[in-house]
Amino acid sequence: MKEVKGSLKMLGSADIQTTIEPGVSVYTYSVIEIGDAILGGIQVRGGLNNFLRRGLQQDGTVTLYLIRARLVGVQLPDGKLYYQKANRVLVSFFLIFSIALIPFLGLGLLMLPSSVSEFRSYRLGRRLGKQGGIGV
Repeated sequence: MKEVKGSLKMLGSADIQTTIEPGVSVYTYSVIEIGDAILGGIQVRGGLNNFLRRGLQQDGTVTLYLIRARLVGVQLPDGKLYYQKANRVLVSFFLIFSIALIPFLGLGLLMLPSSVSEFRSYRLGRRLGKQGGIGV
């Protein structure tokens, strides 16, 4: 997990992709400028994207919680913490399915990195929820 803190200065252009979940989109930002850091290729799920955009309108320190190039949580200057809520059953199934497919031509090895990343995002989301975060 990586935390990036600072004033949210810019959200670059975003490519929007739909997911298999109904009504859920993923925004991939070309650039996010926060404090002295410039982040590129950051993926943000639709619900969390609304609160990220709100950070541009508020003065103060914004904290981004990232797993690899995926935004999992955002804390705004007003103190509110929002995180990407994930389905535990779906995440667990995806991870177990990936491991089970390893003997079959190594297909599970192709899926395993994204499965582990999903699981880490889920765990970080749970931790942010225990800190008083609001799941979106």
